[in-house]
Amino acid sequence: MYSLSNADWIPDKEGNFRNPKDMTEADLRPDFKFNDCNHLLEAIGFGKNAREREKEYQEKNNIAKEWGFASYDKVVRLREFYAKCQEENIDDPNTLLEERKEKKQFPKRQAANTARRREKLEEDLEEADDRTYEQRSRSVRSSKSSIDPTVWLRNQYTNESDEMICQICKEEMPFKKRNGEYYFESVEVLSGKYFAKEHEAQYLALCPLCAAKYKEFIKKDESAMEELCERIRTSETPEIPIRFGNEEATIRFVEKHFNDLVTIIEYSDKQ
Repeated sequence: MYSLSNADWIPDKEGNFRNPKDMTEADLRPDFKFNDCNHLLEAIGFGKNAREREKEYQEKNNIAKEWGFASYDKVVRLREFYAKCQEENIDDPNTLLEERKEKKQFPKRQAANTARRREKLEEDLEEADDRTYEQRSRSVRSSKSSIDPTVWLRNQYTNESDEMICQICKEEMPFKKRNGEYYFESVEVLSGKYFAKEHEAQYLALCPLCAAKYKEFIKKDESAMEELCERIRTSETPEIPIRFGNEEATIRFVEKHFNDLVTIIEYSDKQ
């Protein structure tokens, strides 16, 4: 078990070593103790910078609202937008708006050494928690709490412009929370019978609207899930077509996520 008492730099959930002052409890690995009963966390300044950033953001956000803006984020984007217009000598801002809409950048996560990553993931799945259920008035899944896909998905689907992109509509997530992080919904790709283990790669990063559509038209339709599962197994590209009623759409994955998901499905088939 790790302790924070004597750590200058500690690993987060993704294994990246970070200054504890820049972290929050949500960034910690499950095997780290979060207990400040002896004030050691306070002594090393855990979360200090994160709290200061949150306070600064809230102050700017309040000022922006006093001036009639929806949020401070809107002010920043408006400033960047007009700076871009001046830089490119654009007289009509609508021209740049259309270009930006067409060129929204989807994140890139290349899968280096795919054979080794597949082997390592299968090893991790052997050690992962089995899916378990408790019999109450109905069958209740009890193993999901052992993982947190939100941090993993946030890292996968944030592009080089620090925008988090929805996997279905491919647009920027619609708003940020009070802590400055994008709000999004992590939705499991398929139902429980398709997965033998718990793993972050079994989830999608979706905006609220796409999440609602996905739950209604895919998760509630067993034939749609079977078709989607087969398409994921056999697809040669990380973009999978789906249908929301009469609406055609696709789920786009970064390469690393897609390869991991295929490995998990194939692993679960063997169990």
